[in-house]
Amino acid sequence: MTGPYAHAWESYRAAGWTGIIPLPPRKKASPPKGVTGPGGIWPSYADCMSWAEGREGNGNIALRLPPGFLGIDIDSYDGKPGFETFIAACKRYGPPPPSWKSSSREGVSGISFYRVPEGLAWPGEIGPSVETVHTGHRYAVVWPSIHPDTGATYQWTDPDGEPCPPPDVDQLPELPAAWVQGLTGGREQAAPGARNNWDNQQVQAWLISRPRAFEPLCARMVAAVNGARLSLAAGAGSHDTT
Repeated sequence: MTGPYAHAWESYRAAGWTGIIPLPPRKKASPPKGVTGPGGIWPSYADCMSWAEGREGNGNIALRLPPGFLGIDIDSYDGKPGFETFIAACKRYGPPPPSWKSSSREGVSGISFYRVPEGLAWPGEIGPSVETVHTGHRYAVVWPSIHPDTGATYQWTDPDGEPCPPPDVDQLPELPAAWVQGLTGGREQAAPGARNNWDNQQVQAWLISRPRAFEPLCARMVAAVNGARLSLAAGAGSHDTT
């Protein structure tokens, strides 16, 4: 096999990455069952070897981040406001240090990777068009995968913005404490299947700490919520719709 997964998985394993999972050729979705999410298993060397030698070897390659790592995914293309959202976060928490980034696009779009304290509950997004990638939420498509829409090859760049091989996990910088506190509030990650045990005062305190927590919804948000309600009422009760 000479596809992205077969070509690169050993490079990632040597650099300390553990969640090296295959995707179908030129796809960003549909990894093997049971290797993502809070309860996903971590593939062994034998698992990766088997995938590389099988049909999965022709597919794209993705990284499920281990505990203690976080990706900040900025979408700033086709009118998406990720860069503006990121700048607003920098004004609140200060700029994070430059880090290694995976992207199939030029400019600021892409996922930058950081080391973070383990055991905290991270939000799925920082704001419009800026999401997070962590153990229990999403994964990162990386070099040498092929983007399904543009046909471009994903690339790594170092903190200076220069093309580079996959970074060693020990090279990644720490996300500053202001970002960690601002995004998590110090909340611990609940065990899989556990129920939220916050009381009303804790919930209210967290809501008040959110930027612009009590401003009225903008017109775009109202339209999105109403559209989702209609979809659910029509029976489109999928996870994504919800």
